[in-house]
Amino acid sequence: MKNSRRGNARSGQHPEINDVARPKSSTLVFQFKGDFSRLLSSSAEQLKELTELDLADNTIAALPEELKQLENLLQLILRQNRLETLPEWFFQRFVSLHLLNLGYNKLRAIQTAISNFKAIKYLYIDHNQLSKIPVEICKLKSLVGKLLSTNKI
Repeated sequence: MKNSRRGNARSGQHPEINDVARPKSSTLVFQFKGDFSRLLSSSAEQLKELTELDLADNTIAALPEELKQLENLLQLILRQNRLETLPEWFFQRFVSLHLLNLGYNKLRAIQTAISNFKAIKYLYIDHNQLSKIPVEICKLKSLVGKLLSTNKI
C-alpha cells in the first residue's frame, strides 16, 4: 500500500511534504478515497501501524471516531474535504504528527490545544475560513513550515 503520489506545486500540493523525515523500513503509507470509517471498523488491527494517511479529496465533514485507533500516524493529509471543526480528541490523540495538512476545508477555528502538537514540523491550514490563528501556533518549536494563506485573517 505504498503511496506513490507526492507533493508537487502544479497539482496544488506542497513540495515540503517530501522533506519530512520518515522511518526507514517501517513506513506504512495509505491513500484512501471512500467511506473511511467503514474501512477502519473492518480493518482496524491491520491499520494500527499506519504512519502516513492521505484522505485528501474526499467529502469528509467530520472525523470518524475510528481514526483514534491510528496511534502511530506521523503524517495526516485531510486536504480538500469539508471539515468545519476538529474534535477535541484530535488534539489529544495525534501529538506525534510531523505533518498535518488541513488545507482547502471549511475550518472556522483552530483550537488552542494545537499546542499539544510538539513534534509538528509542517502545518497547512490554508484555504479555510479562519478569522484568527491561535497564538499557540507561534509557540510550536519544531515547526519549520506553515501555510496559513487564503483565510479570513
